[in-house]
Amino acid sequence: MSQPMEMDLPYREAPVESPSVEDLLKDVSSVLLSKDIFAIGGHVSDFGKLAIQWADKTNGQSHTLRFPLVTGDASQNTFTQLLDAPATMDADDFFTNFNPYVHGILETINQTLAWSKYSAEVDMAVKAELFKLEVHSTSSDRPETHVDSRSDRQMGTLMICLPIPHKGGQLAIRHGDRQVNFDWASQHPDTVQWAAFMSHCEHEVLPITEGHRLMLTYNLIWTDYVPALMATELEVLDQESLDFYADLVKLLNKMKSTGKQYIIGFTCTHRYPHTSRSSYQQTQFMLKGMDMVVYQALRRNVGKVRVRAVLDDSQYIKDQRVMEDQRVKEDGDFDPMYDSDLERMEDGELKGLLKDSELELDELQRMEELPEIPSSYSPPEDSDEEACMGEKVEWLNDAPNEDTPREFSVAITSVDGRDPLSVQYDSALVILAWVGF
Repeated sequence: MSQPMEMDLPYREAPVESPSVEDLLKDVSSVLLSKDIFAIGGHVSDFGKLAIQWADKTNGQSHTLRFPLVTGDASQNTFTQLLDAPATMDADDFFTNFNPYVHGILETINQTLAWSKYSAEVDMAVKAELFKLEVHSTSSDRPETHVDSRSDRQMGTLMICLPIPHKGGQLAIRHGDRQVNFDWASQHPDTVQWAAFMSHCEHEVLPITEGHRLMLTYNLIWTDYVPALMATELEVLDQESLDFYADLVKLLNKMKSTGKQYIIGFTCTHRYPHTSRSSYQQTQFMLKGMDMVVYQALRRNVGKVRVRAVLDDSQYIKDQRVMEDQRVKEDGDFDPMYDSDLERMEDGELKGLLKDSELELDELQRMEELPEIPSSYSPPEDSDEEACMGEKVEWLNDAPNEDTPREFSVAITSVDGRDPLSVQYDSALVILAWVGF
């Protein structure tokens, strides 16, 4: 009986299982749950007439390098001269017309990195200050991993990779056990590429394997003033330059001289996200255009100024009148309280309720048909705001009306065996100032 023939079969590795949906979801969640952004990047395709200019310190001769480089023209000779210059130039030793503000880079940083959980709580934006120009070549020493901490006001670093062909030189940004790599040699080689990262991050530039790389470095510095701070920085804008300011001051001074108390109102002309407690309590920082300058002018001259959402209860009052008329027809009982509501509408008084801090529940619960208002609309116990229900307001512009930007705020619905009742309240944003209080 013959023996079976032995054969050498080719070795096959065991198949590697691909990660499951659950595993991938866990990976993504672990990053997003940290709620922080430590590095971002992008590129600029249309960078216009980009140039770098410097002077030779030995003979004082000026050199200008223009991008993109064109093979065989003068730019190649200038580039060679740059390679003979020091590998690093401080900002005082060269000039560039590249502007990160023009290309939207700073706006992107201010909307992302500046809101990282590692950013300063009192600062909301940064500016870019040119720091240095670096030339990286195959002969360059390999930089060590380091963390930028050049000043207490530094938020991070912005690196700009200029459009010079090269290979290698990846930029690695590390934060804890997380890392982001920017491979500018293979991605968008004919564009200006950039990366920005927080100052607490480690970063390392890997060696260049072919060609050369030019890189501009900017310090990202916290600013003392940003547009959102106009609500509190009252001295930056010269209020006297506003065409309405002189007349407004005369009006306020006259009101103060009477010894009476006034509430001045201004209906905001722009739309804002003001329908939730978390948003409208910070709305003064979102104001823009005419709304912001009016707020600033009032803040400068009146001690108490607030931005508040006003509930429009005009439909509620009309429904009250209809129901009261029906009640009078049925039993002859008439409550003059409802007439006062209609009178205040006709007299130009505040048509509405100020949300949360000024919401008076009794006014909404006077009709038996209305259900109980959810507790979330109760006024806070620690509120120091005066209630403005029925208060007469002197409007600097029109009171909130159908042309005012409005948002849905609250709906009340009741079905108790009779006709269903549904009341919807929209709200508008107003600026209120208390004079003589």
